[in-house]
Amino acid sequence: MNCNLSQLKMSARGRSPQFIGVEMAHWELFSHDADIGIRGIGETPAKAFEMAAKALTAVVVDPERVLASKTISLELEEKDLEFLFFEWINHLIHETDTQKMLFKNFEVTIEDQKLLAKISGDELCNIPAHISVKIKRPTFNALKVIHFQGNWTAQCVIDL
Repeated sequence: MNCNLSQLKMSARGRSPQFIGVEMAHWELFSHDADIGIRGIGETPAKAFEMAAKALTAVVVDPERVLASKTISLELEEKDLEFLFFEWINHLIHETDTQKMLFKNFEVTIEDQKLLAKISGDELCNIPAHISVKIKRPTFNALKVIHFQGNWTAQCVIDL
């Protein structure tokens, strides 16, 4: 599918109802050449991963338009948090493609570079929105998982 990136809201931002200090957990989209970046911010790496997953959904459709009618479990393990984040996003894209679903809710736990997650969403055919963007894969561009000023940030650029 083709996409006109100028139609995407490059400064899109979403918030979780959970407060983190002064700032609430949230997700952001950021512009990057012909692609788009996703960023999740939270008080833990797990919360940052959850918020980045919401940003991934937001590249395609407003996450609030997705129902949580089906739940899938994922288990991943990598040598460090950056590779774990990359694989997390890669698996979400894979699940979207193979299950023909978009996801809305993400429950992530991370311990010793092992990620356990429950992701909930709905089939693409049930989502009341036109989907004009096809996400191909995460890239290593701008990939980082960092702790800064009391919050964790997880981000990467998505190939469209």
